[in-house]
Amino acid sequence: MKSKSSCMKPDVKKLPKAVVHVVPSLDVSYGGPAVSVPSLAAALDRRGIRGILVSIDANPLNALIESTTLPWLKARPGPIKKGYYSPNLTSMISAAVQEIEADTIHVHTVWGYPLVAAHRVARKTGCRLVVSPRSELYVESMRKSRLLKALVWPLGISAALAKANLLHATESREESAISSLGLPSPVATAANGIDLSISEKLIDRHTACESIGIDPQRYWVLFLSRLHPRKGPDLLIEAWAKAKIYELGWGCLIAGASDDSRYERQLRDRASALGLEPSIVWLGHIEGGRKIDTLAASDAFVLPTQFENFGMSIAEAMACSLPIITTDQTPWQSIASACAGWIIPANDVNAIEKALAKMAKTPSEMLRTMGTNAKQLVQPFSWEMAAEQMIVAYGMMSPLNEQMTKPIRYDARLR
Repeated sequence: MKSKSSCMKPDVKKLPKAVVHVVPSLDVSYGGPAVSVPSLAAALDRRGIRGILVSIDANPLNALIESTTLPWLKARPGPIKKGYYSPNLTSMISAAVQEIEADTIHVHTVWGYPLVAAHRVARKTGCRLVVSPRSELYVESMRKSRLLKALVWPLGISAALAKANLLHATESREESAISSLGLPSPVATAANGIDLSISEKLIDRHTACESIGIDPQRYWVLFLSRLHPRKGPDLLIEAWAKAKIYELGWGCLIAGASDDSRYERQLRDRASALGLEPSIVWLGHIEGGRKIDTLAASDAFVLPTQFENFGMSIAEAMACSLPIITTDQTPWQSIASACAGWIIPANDVNAIEKALAKMAKTPSEMLRTMGTNAKQLVQPFSWEMAAEQMIVAYGMMSPLNEQMTKPIRYDARLR
């Protein structure tokens, strides 16, 4: 997984001096961006590009941000969460621009009010606008809630994308997806990073198992992600029932929460109906030391996702020397060739079942070797590397683009 821009030298004249990072939410429950955005901003700050965070949050929790010196402004949530409307988001972004004398606004979402608000402030203040879709412009993503997205597309979304000074992808498939829209804005790829020091915090497996309350005599495969249909926990439960590797001493840890309580209840009810509860442990949302202990207690990792533009949880599991089962819709296709796990088709219960069976029949020593291979594979992806690539990407920003060449139809790439 290499950035096309990683081999280029940045245009120093185009580099920002200070950046406002706008994210729908930075509460830990929001998922990957709550880690990746502040981590990137902190790494850029160490490189001399000052940063400030703006999110729409009431009482957010994020220990990572608290461990940095990054300023964090919180806009007031609106009455409806969907779309992340906030009545004072534009004023908060404007205040952030003034506070650090920013010349660039970097918004880390597409579908919602934050992009529209960031675009408005950018035009008003003369700041350049950078947009990171964070997987939201994949064909698979655009097809979900297609009617609603088609309605909001002309209401500020397409204009903001077309007038952005830069569109940022984190991997080549995402860059192709963005480019296929035919927008006039330049597109650059810069990968995410992870905290590689996570492996240094691991305790021994037996102690970790006792810490989170699971049987150290079992083997454990970990699912760690939001409980969302896109991540495939429903498919995993069906495959778990078919593979029956619990008969070989394996258990499944499902760590993550959902903002849809009905979906989470459906998952639990299905697992119970299939008689899987003795072999499945539901851990809920985990973070900090409990998350590290869960990784230390695990013997393998599974994420049957529909698509990922990076896959933070995959990369963290690799850094903790876990062999991986994931799909061919992530940037981590080299897992198979590096003998670090199994790559399977997305949306395929039978493929998940077969991968689980292969994992369970793999000798422990070989699993440990595969985990070592996984750790080696992820070593280049530090936050310092991510900041270096992002600086190169910033150097590709175009001048202010005031006119779209033509209206961009939402369904143009879905025919």
